[in-house]
This record gives sequence, C-alpha cells and structure tokens, in this order.
Amino acid sequence: MERIVAKKAELDARRLSSPDALHALERWLDVELTYTSTALAENTLTRSETAMVLETGVAVGGKPARDHLDVLNHAQALAAVKELATRPGPSQSPVSLDRVSGERE
Repeated sequence: MERIVAKKAELDARRLSSPDALHALERWLDVELTYTSTALAENTLTRSETAMVLETGVAVGGKPARDHLDVLNHAQALAAVKELATRPGPSQSPVSLDRVSGERE
C-alpha cells in the first residue's frame, strides 16, 4: 500500500496545475490530432496552417477549400467527442458524429 501511495504522490507532483498550461496543452493536442488526421486524408495544409485555421477560421490562400473544411469539420467532431466524454453518467445510446455535426448518414 505504501508503494501505491508513493506512486500516487509522484503522479500528483507531475500534473499540470496551471489552467493556462492545461489550456495550452489542449490547444496543442487539438492541432496535432487535427493535422495528423486530415493529413492522412491527403489534406495539404501544414501544421502551422492547420493551427491558423483552428485559431482564426480563416482559409489559407492557394489551398483547396476542401482542406479548410476538413480542418473545421474535424475540429467540430473533436469538440463533440470531448463533450460526450465529459457528460456525467453513462451514455444511454451510441451517438453518430454525423448526427452531431448535422450531416446526413
């Protein structure tokens, strides 16, 4: 039991306690997840362009509109997953992300 308590104390000491640090980490992770996911689908935006689209919503000049929309749609889906994951209590039924985002199946 002492070993578990010591490991728990070590884990707690490594946690980010600053809300600003947590927010920065979440923003970084959102960019990374969106960039890698859309890149796998042949999106041509760079990491920095993806971050710009996520932060401003502004399309990148000279890039296909589809790439811009892919990033925005991924961000919307990621937000829906986060919202579902933070709802209190068990989920009553499976939810289609297409229904969450308003698209038709």
